[in-house]
Amino acid sequence: MAIIFFLIFAGFVFPACSTLKSPAPARETDFIEEVPVSNEYARDSLQKAYNDFMLASLAIEKGEYTEGQNYLESAIKNDPQSAFLHIKMATLLKSMKEYQKALVYAKKAVSLDPKDPEGITVLADLYVLTGNDDQAIEHYREILKSDPENQRIRLLLSTILVRKGQLTEALECLNILLKQNPKLVIGHYYRGRIYLELGRFKEAEKSFDDTLELNQHLEPALFDKGTLYLMTKQYEEAARTYEMLLAMYPDNHQARERLVEVYFKLGQDDKAAGEVKNIQNQSKPGTPERQALGLIYLRHGKLDESIEELKLIVSAWPNDNKSRFYLATAYEEKGDLETALSEFKTIKPKTDYFVEASIHMAHILNLQEKYDDAIKSLEEAIAVSEKRTELYLMLASVYETMENYDKAVAVTEEGLKIDNRNVDLLFRLAILLDKKGDKESCLRKMYEVLEIEP
Repeated sequence: MAIIFFLIFAGFVFPACSTLKSPAPARETDFIEEVPVSNEYARDSLQKAYNDFMLASLAIEKGEYTEGQNYLESAIKNDPQSAFLHIKMATLLKSMKEYQKALVYAKKAVSLDPKDPEGITVLADLYVLTGNDDQAIEHYREILKSDPENQRIRLLLSTILVRKGQLTEALECLNILLKQNPKLVIGHYYRGRIYLELGRFKEAEKSFDDTLELNQHLEPALFDKGTLYLMTKQYEEAARTYEMLLAMYPDNHQARERLVEVYFKLGQDDKAAGEVKNIQNQSKPGTPERQALGLIYLRHGKLDESIEELKLIVSAWPNDNKSRFYLATAYEEKGDLETALSEFKTIKPKTDYFVEASIHMAHILNLQEKYDDAIKSLEEAIAVSEKRTELYLMLASVYETMENYDKAVAVTEEGLKIDNRNVDLLFRLAILLDKKGDKESCLRKMYEVLEIEP
């Protein structure tokens, strides 16, 4: 026999990290089904479940969640067929961040009452928290079939769809949501983000404008609107947007870094220097926060300034491979090839930027006619990332420079096993076959290239 918990004590839920309101007084008969007098054991079990449930609610109200969990476990033991009790246990465990345990109770609740929207919602939320987006989507869709006006669920569904790259369906969700609630700020903002991702810039701009009309201080909307202008090369609009953002949020380092970029693109070097000074004042030399500044200098050809910033970072953070990679790149662009090689070599195998560093090293070594070292560098990169076809192309080029055409052909063919429609590899193979004097095979490969790219 199941306890029928009519939620007559309004608002009884287990919200995460908040206290519960005391339940309104309730009669035992409001919670317990009519049980024949002869079945005294069943009546006693249901009475015990009711009592334990009330004790659980009081414990949770006082923040004693473990005690509340113990009482709920006892209640479920006495009434194991109560979907309501399983939902409450799942919700409590969710608030305690015990997501896997909560999932067990939520699944049981839905199996006991497959039509209960609360149980389905809790289960879907837990699927999100445990990384099972596909199951969450399925359950959120099920809820919307019976409750199409549920804005929370529709917004959650659209968020997951965006994360999974299902942008068209996410956009459909948001369009419905905004028809239901035209003043939903987050809906307009998410729609702008999707349009931006899809390259529909005019629609993205309108969505961000709609967002900011409702909330002119929404920091992410201002930042993304600036990004839109940067992507569409509307640099003056980008500058105005980032300036507006920084007037409200002066500690937004990423916006300030973007503003430096924009000023450089506009040729406003004095303004760029002023913002660089602000970045320097807001962070200490040698901290990872200054990495972006070093990269900005590098992108704009200010190699000495870039090297100065990045050297300080790798001195303090020797395992910061990104900073070291770009420091080496700055030395390479400056023409200091030996120092560049030394920095690239410091990036160890199976770490971030190792393959990119190996490519740069091979290029430098090839220029220095150190072909064996260049080959070794590329072979080490292939051992780590064997699916990257550009590595085979570059290795074949080194062998070609050495006039070892047989080896160059063999390497190119290995690359084509990974991608047999790679035009660069096919064209290189045709050239190599021609150098070997195999004109017929060369022509066949050229025809293959033309079939792929007429």
